[in-house]
Amino acid sequence: MDELAGVVEDIRFKSDDSGFTVFDIDAGDNLVTCTGTLSYISVGDSVRLGGRWKIHPVYGEQFNIEWCEIEQPSTLDAIEKYLASGMIKGVKEITAHRIVEYFGEDTLNVLDNHPERLTEIEGIGEVRAAEIAESYLSQKGIREIMLFLQGIGVTPGQAMKIYKAYGLETVAKVKANPYDLTYRVYGIGFVTADKIAANMGYTTGSRERTEAATYYCLQEAANNGDTYLPQDVLAGHAAKLLDTDVERVTEAIASLAINDYISIDNIDGVSAIYLKPYYTAENSVVKKLMELSSVGFKELSSVVETDLKTIQDSMGIVFAEEQKKAICLALEKGILILTGGPGTGKTTTLKGIISMFENNGIRTFLAAPTGRAAKRMSEATDREAKTIHRLLEYNGISFKRNEDEKLECDALIIDEASMIDIILMNNLLKAVNPGTRLVIVGDIDQLPSVGAGNVLQDIIESGMFDVVRLSQVFRQANMSNIVVNAHRINQGQTPLIDNTDNGFYFIKEKEQSRILGLVKDLMTNRLPKAYGLNPIDVQVLTPMKKGALGTYNLNAVIQMLVNPPSADKSEVRLKDRIFRENDKVMQIRNDYSKEWESIDESGMGLYNGDIGIIQNIDKKDNTITVDYDGRKTVYDNTDLDELVLAYAITVHKSQGSEFGTIIMPINYGPPMLMTRNLLYTAITRARKRVVLIGDEQWMDRMIKNNRIEERYTGLKWKLQRLRDYIY
Repeated sequence: MDELAGVVEDIRFKSDDSGFTVFDIDAGDNLVTCTGTLSYISVGDSVRLGGRWKIHPVYGEQFNIEWCEIEQPSTLDAIEKYLASGMIKGVKEITAHRIVEYFGEDTLNVLDNHPERLTEIEGIGEVRAAEIAESYLSQKGIREIMLFLQGIGVTPGQAMKIYKAYGLETVAKVKANPYDLTYRVYGIGFVTADKIAANMGYTTGSRERTEAATYYCLQEAANNGDTYLPQDVLAGHAAKLLDTDVERVTEAIASLAINDYISIDNIDGVSAIYLKPYYTAENSVVKKLMELSSVGFKELSSVVETDLKTIQDSMGIVFAEEQKKAICLALEKGILILTGGPGTGKTTTLKGIISMFENNGIRTFLAAPTGRAAKRMSEATDREAKTIHRLLEYNGISFKRNEDEKLECDALIIDEASMIDIILMNNLLKAVNPGTRLVIVGDIDQLPSVGAGNVLQDIIESGMFDVVRLSQVFRQANMSNIVVNAHRINQGQTPLIDNTDNGFYFIKEKEQSRILGLVKDLMTNRLPKAYGLNPIDVQVLTPMKKGALGTYNLNAVIQMLVNPPSADKSEVRLKDRIFRENDKVMQIRNDYSKEWESIDESGMGLYNGDIGIIQNIDKKDNTITVDYDGRKTVYDNTDLDELVLAYAITVHKSQGSEFGTIIMPINYGPPMLMTRNLLYTAITRARKRVVLIGDEQWMDRMIKNNRIEERYTGLKWKLQRLRDYIY
């Protein structure tokens, strides 16, 4: 790391939102342009900086700051520049000159301790003096906060996030309990908070540390899909993390519960420890599902046969018996769950249900968890489908449609329900009026949601609601073997592989380096030549992130092939990632407040798994514009940890998406990842063709490994407990 010292001469750019700043310093012999998250820097500051030199393709050599030390302006010239920098409301160049000319070297002391003396200067009255003093003290407070945070090992980017969470109370809050950051600030988990606390002199055996580590273990469990952890499991995880005894963690659990950070329930005789949002969501979902299912609609039974014939004639088909059953139950019951694999007629059945509702004047809304899934639903049904967030009119802070302002529909159909986590399901059901028909559609054999919960499976396995599982494959006669092989894999059978032009290919190769070479050749040569494809439209799916065939390495390799560096393409680095104009990227967490615009509308919300293309990188404003299928959104430098390259993505992240062509390398991997339902999910993401590359033995192991991802969720048990209580 290099160091640099000098006086700030000019502020070129400053983002109020992110704190990113571009400024020049007088380093003695020349002016140096510096960049970093330093919103508190001012003209006239004497600074010592640590960072690295970089060459910007447009603006030339710059110093990228990683830490900063600031001294207050000491010379009269520096003080005057600082006051005239624009940071202090009510002070421009003339006023700054008059203040320094009048008070001289005592200027900052007056502003700190006797700001009322500003009225001694002609033209500055009491109101203006108070305005100047308030602005000066506010800026000084922000500066002191940032310097305090950097002094305890916080990076400038982290410091900005902490300041946004706590405001002017930051120093007091962090000093009182640095572990509070674990609960309050996204992006600062226990590990970071623990380092900060160590720099502040906290002991490893402190109560705050034990509680924060315990809470963190619950957060990590939620990130892995669990809505709760059994107390003994939680205590074991936290004790191992802290290298302490289980008794201390048990005390921490009790304290967290008393202070309302967590909830404790009894799940089938086991003490279950929840983070508050998941406890509330599960209980609310149980209540709403029971409420909706308690309503029947037998009065329309007499029209079913007549309407079915009309619908079949209009669609030019004859429904199978299980499809007819689903359509009838959707009309008669409060809740219907429709599930089945590819090619089993879910879409045809769904269109029949919609037509039945329309024939009977039942106003119907359609929705899906993601933008891609909603778009596919619209295309399949020729009706408008929205994302669940758009349906609920999310405004970046809350859902407009909720328990107080319900959705105005008589029936609600939700597709790709395997992707819905417990928090989203709760927000959806809160907005549904009692007496509304609810149809939940999804493939139970796919991987569960990225977020916490196992909603679709728990609802089905509770035995509380009508479920129609479509099993007859209607598209087996088609040329593509994707549907046929998906069902074979799901039944534990080896897929049919003849490598004719039937949409399903398997290339045998055992060596990782050769598999990687085949992925490169397929993307840039063989598939584009054979099918006229753009390489960026070919999606690589892989079970894991690490290793030669993991997403990290695959993305770096493919990026160099598909979108190499160029003088006419801007790029930006974030730790070990490089983002370049025209790169394919993916949003990796739900950000409901992120604004987007398209040609004819605007809205809010980006979701875990959304894939887009970097349209523009503005190095001056330090922003990246990403186009998500026509929805354009802007990221600043503090948001970039929400993005990853998406030439290769994990199978888990592919849920709810469809791609024309997928490539999947198959080689050694941990048993918990190399499973049947992961392989099944991967190949059902493809519309036209699947190319598997790897070792047949490992593919066979995946097919035989019918390990289902076990999650700690209470929804199924709570539904059954309520059933036993009622009946």
